[in-house]
Amino acid sequence: MNYIKLMNTIFVGVLVYVLLSVCFGKQGIWAYHQLQEYKIAVTENVSNLQELNESIRIDKKSLESDKDIIIAFAHSMGFVSDNENLVKITGITPYSKKVYDAGNRIQKPKIVYMPDWMAKFAGFFVFLIINLISSLFMLLHISTNSSKNMVLNTAVITSGDFNDFKQK
Repeated sequence: MNYIKLMNTIFVGVLVYVLLSVCFGKQGIWAYHQLQEYKIAVTENVSNLQELNESIRIDKKSLESDKDIIIAFAHSMGFVSDNENLVKITGITPYSKKVYDAGNRIQKPKIVYMPDWMAKFAGFFVFLIINLISSLFMLLHISTNSSKNMVLNTAVITSGDFNDFKQK
């Protein structure tokens, strides 16, 4: 019977260790969710960069092929050709320049997880606590049974019937 109790407490301790490792370990569910959030941020940034790349590619292609677009870009930057005059009116904001934003640099975050030694310690601690409580209950049970046997033996001795007295 004691062997089964010991195996059960070992099982519970190992179960605690495994659950902590799976939920909070280095490759556990919590770390996986942190990496998923990082993956989403990187995917969004890559998508923004792809859109920017497409916009730049279209602008480049149009600047290489269409003379009117080249003139419009030059005017937006304040350039004029020889036969043109530039008039600047105060109080009116000039045409805003197109600014290409290269995106944000996303660094891999430090993944927070429970170290393996801590999960092992928690499992071992649970094993010890359960074993200690089980041992205390077993001692309490043995002491109450011993007290009952002692009272019964005393009653048999005082009644004078020594033949029925058997020690177990």
